[in-house]
Amino acid sequence: MDLETALVSFGVTIPENAETGTYTIELGADAGGDYTDTLSLQVTINEQENGQGSFSTSASSQEGSTGTSFSFDTTITNNHGSEQTYSLAATAPDGWQVSFTTDDTSQVASITVDAWGSQSVTIDITPPENVEVGEYSIPVTAVSTSETLDLELTVNITGTYDVTLSTPTGNLSLDAYANAEQSLTLQITNNGNVDLTNLSLSSEAPSNWEVTFEDSEIETLEAGQSVEVTAYITPDENAMTGDYVTTLTVSNDEVSSDAEFRVSVKTRTVWGVIAVVIIIALIGGLGFIIKKYGRR
Repeated sequence: MDLETALVSFGVTIPENAETGTYTIELGADAGGDYTDTLSLQVTINEQENGQGSFSTSASSQEGSTGTSFSFDTTITNNHGSEQTYSLAATAPDGWQVSFTTDDTSQVASITVDAWGSQSVTIDITPPENVEVGEYSIPVTAVSTSETLDLELTVNITGTYDVTLSTPTGNLSLDAYANAEQSLTLQITNNGNVDLTNLSLSSEAPSNWEVTFEDSEIETLEAGQSVEVTAYITPDENAMTGDYVTTLTVSNDEVSSDAEFRVSVKTRTVWGVIAVVIIIALIGGLGFIIKKYGRR
């Protein structure tokens, strides 16, 4: 009798609620008559294969100043024997923007994960421009027909540090004379949303020039506030007529701002004044002579 063989495939679907353990499956083959046979197979289900999926990230907390956008790399793992489609959602404070993108940089609202597989999802979080300093929690969920996966992200807003140095009028030029002190009113403004402390004023001027400040240290400048400080600039006694640049700077450990001032050194018109006096004297003398002697 000739014997022939054939390959046969079969599939097993494990119920979602199957408990962990080892199960025996009996396969039977019947060719009629006395030609029958059976085969016993064992299938072991462990917790990993039939466990809860996961929504995870290596860093669930990030920190940045106002105006910073945050990006979290996350992974959704499907520990089920069938593919799962997860709807993605986030609960963020009013004005916050949250978006989900996949590896191909496409924004998505849901994602399908193969059985026993995983999928990377990038979560981008953008706070509003006027967000206050503080710690914010953003719960994120991935929901399928079988389960709800939760992930909590944290954003810590440290505040905006910004300062500017200018003048009350915005004019960055002044006239001065050699070896003569010239005062200049500065306006320092805290444009951030946190108080600035220990601000110091410094200068960079031409050689042999002297620059001093009425107050070179500002202990505290509250958010949104301005303060005026007087600077005194004295050009070198040998400074020639012309334009010079003096840079004034305000700074602390968090911020720095500088402004370049054009200082025009002038020459005093002493001889011009003397000439005018001489001319006036000559005119007065001529008038006196004419009055006394008359015209001949």
